[in-house]
Amino acid sequence: MRTRIAYAWVLALDVACALACALGIGSCHRRGSLDAARVACVEILADGHLEASGWFADAEGHVITAGHAVRRTDARYEILWPGHGRYSAHLVGADPGHDIGLLRAEGLECRPPFLRLAASVPPAGSRLQMYGMAQFRHGVWIGGQVARPEPTFNYYSHLRWPTRCYLVAAPAPPGVSGGPWIDEAGRVAGTQSGFINQGSASSGLAIVAPPDAIGHLLRVRGPVRRGTMGCGFEELCSQPAGFIRRLPKDIEGIITIPIEPGGPAARAGLTRESLIRAVDARPVRYQHEVIEILQAHRPGDVLTLDVWDADARNARTVRVTLEDVPP
Repeated sequence: MRTRIAYAWVLALDVACALACALGIGSCHRRGSLDAARVACVEILADGHLEASGWFADAEGHVITAGHAVRRTDARYEILWPGHGRYSAHLVGADPGHDIGLLRAEGLECRPPFLRLAASVPPAGSRLQMYGMAQFRHGVWIGGQVARPEPTFNYYSHLRWPTRCYLVAAPAPPGVSGGPWIDEAGRVAGTQSGFINQGSASSGLAIVAPPDAIGHLLRVRGPVRRGTMGCGFEELCSQPAGFIRRLPKDIEGIITIPIEPGGPAARAGLTRESLIRAVDARPVRYQHEVIEILQAHRPGDVLTLDVWDADARNARTVRVTLEDVPP
């Protein structure tokens, strides 16, 4: 009996999906229910491998997913749309500064139902639900709440850029990258990117791309260029006490960790013990101050850094030429 009830429930959802598809409307956000949002969600395959989650962002078949899942320009991408089938997809663009990618499904037999974006990140404490493919389990809902709506940054070495994001208190198992975080009105408040970890374990904080960045990628419909220094940035107060004692008292700045071998920062002579005190004569103390300067520049631009190295006696000036973040 339970099996029959479960089957009937899934069948009802597929019927609702087919009806919305036939009408060609983005009605999921209006109904404000999780079941309605579910029919606009898909799974992403790369060369036949189940890679990530995703969701329809318009009736033309554009699909938002995590940028790190669609980095390969030579991959054969497909979407798996439950209740409908498997379709080829091509890469339209990506934004490494927010870890979001944009695909377009090909050969759809009807206009898909789609999810609409929230106007902004919800306030702290707001309840959200994320739908995705968790640990190769299809169709999993994960609940959470906004832990920090203000922008923060997370450095992914494979993306070579510190991504702008906000934080949701929730588990984030592998496979849910690219899944939509749905607010109580049925709108997309962000797309799942990754999680903050402690060693190999999740700390319970999910990294989420904000809706304004998703909207920008949908408008651009192409690659969003970012200029990288080839390093991450950490605040001085987060470093070991022994390292801080090796620097002059009351000095402030940002540490360049990690350093990519052969990258712009490494070629300029920066190390994991280099402290950036100012960028283009603007003093910096917090991580976001450096990254916001970077966001205002493009590949090929030159930044002038005031740097103090651990155990050094004098400051030095370093010029770094930004490189394009590769796909």
